[in-house]
Amino acid sequence: MKIDFEPEASVQWVNWYDETLRDAAARKLMIDFHGANKPIGRQRTWPNEITRESIRGHEYHILRYHRTLPPRHDCILPFTRFVVGPGDYTPTVFNPKELRGYTWARELAQAIVFTSPFLCYADHPTNYLANPALDVLKAIPSTWDETVVLPGSEIGKCAAFARRKGSTWFVGVINGAAATTLDFPLNFLGRGKYQMIQLGDAPDRDDAWQREEKIVQHGDSIHLVLRPGGGCVCQLSAAK
Repeated sequence: MKIDFEPEASVQWVNWYDETLRDAAARKLMIDFHGANKPIGRQRTWPNEITRESIRGHEYHILRYHRTLPPRHDCILPFTRFVVGPGDYTPTVFNPKELRGYTWARELAQAIVFTSPFLCYADHPTNYLANPALDVLKAIPSTWDETVVLPGSEIGKCAAFARRKGSTWFVGVINGAAATTLDFPLNFLGRGKYQMIQLGDAPDRDDAWQREEKIVQHGDSIHLVLRPGGGCVCQLSAAK
């Protein structure tokens, strides 16, 4: 169940969260509190709370409301809001009209950098199914076994994370307002060779990819050229 428009927090409504989770647990229902106050650790008591919003997410960055989030916003959230619990940011929009200065690579990176056991993607399904990066999008898990914050990350300027699920690694990079380059070693990789799919910013279009595929291994490095409001995604799977 996804419940929205909860009133401002008060004793009555803080208790309401517990009461709702207790009733939902008895019926074996999981809850996504949208429009809620920030997490306070209650998911330890009620593990059926799978996620909650309490974040200025993609619902704010939208054409019909004439609202645009500054590029630095997404580079702050991983080090502030997401430290206290999962966030239903509703990430990853590919509709060109809704990018509003962001790039496809940045949008896809949101699904890796922002953590939530329920990834409620924001766009129309046809925009995902028709996208050339559908193979990588479908491979992104919603939970992770390991996380590494990569060199070059700086609050408000760049958020670069490597996350592992099983034997597969994903790199997500979200850039701020200034064009920049980023270099980091693949020292988080295990033994052996990995097939890497790299999806970076196209130099002249927001709604396009610069895609590269190659074999890499522990000790190799990645060099990224990031546009303002851009990003990058890499999928690294054990080479067959």
